[in-house]
Amino acid sequence: MGLWLLGCGLAACSPFASTTKSWVEVESGDSTSIAHAPLHVGLAWNPQYSALYREAGTHRAEVPLTNRARLELIALDAPGHFPEHHIVQASRFNPWKLGDVAGMTGGIASMVRGSGSDTEALIAGGFFVTFGNFVAVWMNPKRVFQSEYRFESLTPMPRAEEELPKMELQQFDFNLVAGSHTWSYFETVKDFERGRWVGRNASREDVTLEDTNLDEELVEWFIQQGFQAPPSYSLLRDEGTWSLHGELVGLNEDRLARAVRYDAKTRWWVEHPFGLEVDTVELNTPSTWHVYETGDLGFNREALLDAVSRAAFLAAEDQRILRDARSLGQADSLWTAQWEPLSLEPAQTAPGKVAATVNSMVTIEDEQGHGSGCIIDASGWILTNHHVASDTAKIYTVTLHDGTKLDGRLVRFHPVWDLALVKVEATGLQPFAMDVEAFPELGEDVFAIGTPYDVGLGATLTRGIVSGKRQDGAKTLIQTDVSISPGNSGGALARPNGVLVGIVTEKIMDQGVEGLGFAMPLTQLEHLLGLRFARK
Repeated sequence: MGLWLLGCGLAACSPFASTTKSWVEVESGDSTSIAHAPLHVGLAWNPQYSALYREAGTHRAEVPLTNRARLELIALDAPGHFPEHHIVQASRFNPWKLGDVAGMTGGIASMVRGSGSDTEALIAGGFFVTFGNFVAVWMNPKRVFQSEYRFESLTPMPRAEEELPKMELQQFDFNLVAGSHTWSYFETVKDFERGRWVGRNASREDVTLEDTNLDEELVEWFIQQGFQAPPSYSLLRDEGTWSLHGELVGLNEDRLARAVRYDAKTRWWVEHPFGLEVDTVELNTPSTWHVYETGDLGFNREALLDAVSRAAFLAAEDQRILRDARSLGQADSLWTAQWEPLSLEPAQTAPGKVAATVNSMVTIEDEQGHGSGCIIDASGWILTNHHVASDTAKIYTVTLHDGTKLDGRLVRFHPVWDLALVKVEATGLQPFAMDVEAFPELGEDVFAIGTPYDVGLGATLTRGIVSGKRQDGAKTLIQTDVSISPGNSGGALARPNGVLVGIVTEKIMDQGVEGLGFAMPLTQLEHLLGLRFARK
């Protein structure tokens, strides 16, 4: 009889069914890692609580699911694939409850037998067994997890087609106005599936953040999938590279227990270097479920990156985006279509020494600063950089070497090559002699002439050599070690005999970098600005 009571007492063990060892398998997922995190439904909210992922294996693994948590998040991840995280619910009847019922029945039988034989020990033992099993029947976990879960293969990230031009993710911004970030609370999986929320709220303040760090992982994935070229650590861009810009403009957040998912609204466009109008593509993409954790701005970074990455790959393959990217190579036709050929007459003979060219130099000023310019026709035509003179509606102050000040207007420009043609009303000016036929030779002596730092330093000469011929995207540049300073932009790069061979455009200024300047050659000048130069 003692053994009978002991067996009935041991039946009350369903509350100790704390875990279910479930087999989790992913179809065709040899490289898919499997992890899980208990979500602990019903616990009082504790901001210090953090549900942690526990690694279980790859492809097929035995996962100890916590029955008392009632919900578990099974995370499936693989390189080159979008993650899929599934919420599973303890929905199977706890089979140990049958043992509790059997134990309770046995305890009752013991009490009946004891009362018939007037055995107090049997009655008392039967009572405690009955009571223990009765309590166990009503204790959690009443339901446990399934013994096996099978999931479909993860969706691979798209791979770039070979003929697509390489892109460069410029930046990703937050531009969430008040009310554009909403969140909803759900109690059960069934409530979420039916859209039956128990609470809803929306942001009351704008969230604006430029150049977020979300693009760090996006760039890594774009490189991995062939959309973006690996970093070469070069100062110059590959030809045909285009820039993609994105921003987050809307976010809907769903919270269920300790899990969160996002529906993100994003906008994407090609970063046009000339400010011309391009298409803006708006996309709505969901994330999968993630363990609820927030950063400084109240967002879950993993969930946000998940939703944004899906949108980024869609944008990189969107035909409207690609059309704008391909149009960059023909963008100059948009501002050159109405140009008639303009005939100009530079000096036909070299002055013989570079010092004689100072009268061919000018300083160009506006309210933002100053640059330099080169006279290329006696009737007031001046060549400079587009970043020196870029506004056709603005009047620029042009100062000649003798101090005469004239009004100048931007007439023609080419933003890609950073060239601009300014006109002043004047005659009898001294133009440069120009070499528009040949690229200067490597090692050739050259002089930079311009107005460095201050307008009082007009027509300053510095000496160096041609250091190289470089390709920067669509541009071919003259590399030189000649000393170049702010204000030299748009100035002359000339041979010792005074012949103009280039227009100074930029200098790389960084710690430990010396003697690294660039100039635009003149070999494409006629084509780029629609000019015809008189020749001997």
